[in-house]
Amino acid sequence: MTKYRTEKFDIADDDALWGKFMSFARANIPYEAHWSELSEKQKRPLTVFIYDSEVMGEGHMGFLDMYSKYIDIDAVIGAMEHLHIPEPFICNIRKLPIKQLSVDELCEQAADEDEFSAKMDELDELFDAYDNAYYELRKDSTDIEDTILTYLRGNIDEFFEFAD
Repeated sequence: MTKYRTEKFDIADDDALWGKFMSFARANIPYEAHWSELSEKQKRPLTVFIYDSEVMGEGHMGFLDMYSKYIDIDAVIGAMEHLHIPEPFICNIRKLPIKQLSVDELCEQAADEDEFSAKMDELDELFDAYDNAYYELRKDSTDIEDTILTYLRGNIDEFFEFAD
């Protein structure tokens, strides 16, 4: 199991804890680290954070394109349930049309750039409703960050190794 080595800090301080979690996250995002070396307890908040960040930035297509090799939708749902993320977030994810081809598969199957662009436009339209629903849920919501912080506090020794 991988832990982030750090000096001791006040885990009651939201900003300090979030900052240390961001250091842990940067060191362990799937395409830069050995995802399989993380414990399930470590993967849960990291999965929720990655999903939320990517969907808020690039939408569901961005998440699926970047992370579907490492994190499937069932893992996102399981992590959100385990962290007690509010049900409307989970409900939106459960409705996703995840049987679609990945961007890599579309690229391989497209005869040319025009066909690829047309198929990407179709996928963008398909996911727009789910992206917009998620954005609406996240509007003025700190539920996800607060829930991650609560989880981290309850499992602090899973994430950090404190220097003497």
